[in-house]
Amino acid sequence: MDMSITADIPVRRQDNFRLLMEAGTGPEATSFASEQMPAPAPAPDWYAISKAVLEFYEAHGWWASWEQIQEMQASQPAPAPAPAPAPAPPGGVSTTIGSGADSLVLRISQDAWQGSAQYTVSVDGKQIGGVLTAVAIHGSGNSDTITIKGDWGAGDHTVTVRFLNDAWGGTWDTDRNLHVDGLSFNGQTIADATANLQWEGPADFGFTKTGQAAPSPAAQTVGSGPDTLVLRISQDAYLEDAQYVIRVDGKQIGGTLTARALHSSGLSDTITVKGDWAAGPHKVEVEFLNDTWGGTWDTDRNLYLEGASYNGKEVSGAALSLFSSGAQSFTFTDVAPAGEFASTPSWAEEFNGNHLSRSSFPVLYGGGEVYRNGAFQWDDRQVSVQDGSLHIAIDKQANGVWKTGGISTTPNQWNPGLEFTYGKVEIMAKLSQEVVGAGACFLLWPTNGDWPPEVDILETPKGDGMFNVHWAGPHGEDYYEPTLFDVDLAEWHVYGLEWTPDRLTMTLDGKVIATRTAHIPHQDMAIGLQGHVGAAWEEWYGGSPNGSGVSHIDIAVDYVRYYEYIG
Repeated sequence: MDMSITADIPVRRQDNFRLLMEAGTGPEATSFASEQMPAPAPAPDWYAISKAVLEFYEAHGWWASWEQIQEMQASQPAPAPAPAPAPAPPGGVSTTIGSGADSLVLRISQDAWQGSAQYTVSVDGKQIGGVLTAVAIHGSGNSDTITIKGDWGAGDHTVTVRFLNDAWGGTWDTDRNLHVDGLSFNGQTIADATANLQWEGPADFGFTKTGQAAPSPAAQTVGSGPDTLVLRISQDAYLEDAQYVIRVDGKQIGGTLTARALHSSGLSDTITVKGDWAAGPHKVEVEFLNDTWGGTWDTDRNLYLEGASYNGKEVSGAALSLFSSGAQSFTFTDVAPAGEFASTPSWAEEFNGNHLSRSSFPVLYGGGEVYRNGAFQWDDRQVSVQDGSLHIAIDKQANGVWKTGGISTTPNQWNPGLEFTYGKVEIMAKLSQEVVGAGACFLLWPTNGDWPPEVDILETPKGDGMFNVHWAGPHGEDYYEPTLFDVDLAEWHVYGLEWTPDRLTMTLDGKVIATRTAHIPHQDMAIGLQGHVGAAWEEWYGGSPNGSGVSHIDIAVDYVRYYEYIG
């Protein structure tokens, strides 16, 4: 700036004017000027004056004198007064969100600072409507009226108001808050339903719709086995739900059950009872445990069995009404499948002579070959027939390696043997004693040698019985699914297998042990009977029997019978 043109301005005012010009012509300059230069009343508009000074310079080529600046000040019009803020609506706003027959009414107000409070409303965790903005000012005593419509079932519900945009300027007068001033449901005021939300977050309120709730029916499975008994249960619920137990042939299956479906709703709980029931009649008892009577039909707890089915067929006479604690019963009948297998054996070996029929069992394991686990070797001299039974001996040798034998019905060029796809096999057998780490193995093996599949009718790991199914995985690896069962191996038992296109069922003395409906083999198989000895590292089998003190085990087989599958 050429200071010569401001020579007429007093030194202090020259400094102030220089600072004014260097600060610019915006609002900052106005603020600075108001602080530095004496301000007569009313306060001059320094922004307008500075603009006029610059315009003077651009028009004349020199700076205005102080007297000229004062004239510019005097010529400025008085600023217009700021408009008064519009008052808040006296009664707030009324808004309706959602749809349905029920009405939940919220009264909302706010402390507004630098914007209005915003919030959302949810019922039972589900937001209804979008983001809402409060209008009514809390200090005015007014409230917004927010009506939430819905169809809520009988029972307890929760409404949540969530404050979204809290703000705080450091004082009570510079604080944005949200207030819930009250709540009503279907015209009834909810007690204590107020809240002052002074920071972001939720406030929850409960409300109740009267009338008896109709809960969803329950679906539950108890027991295990291939047979399926389905009970349809309902209740009259008073004070609490009806409880009961189920027994079949006097044996309770599962624990204490609780009814859910209401008899008046026409719905039922579905209770699936699994079991293994032999052919013939069976008694089912349903015992009602906690009857209660309040003196009227509406204050009475009852239990209902609406009906039952067994293996997909409806059971007649199974509808029961239990109006007091105690048991009622009905009967269902298990019918053995008809026509699946021939009634008489299509092939049988009764071992009535004194030698093994190689026509029936073309394959005899021997030759001293050591089994892959290293625990035993094959010796055909361990197999014999005498006294009407097949005998397979398992003997410990001096070197700690055992020897045993085995036979198979796999055909060869000299003997027909037996190979079949589907059918029923029965093997009556026993061991001389139970020994952990050694025992019998009765199985079906593919005659083409392409293993797996394999079906183990009986293995004896750790002295227990085991039924097992092997099948090939995606890359040919061995997959299997075993079932252990308790059996006295030293007693005579009939170990059975029923093989159809859609199931494998293992039986013990005619009673079902397990059924498989997946990974069913569909190729020719042969029957194998053999001894087996575990290695010390085979924990699943019980390890080695070398420390048992036993050196000889005899597997006796009374007969092997095959029944043709006839569909």
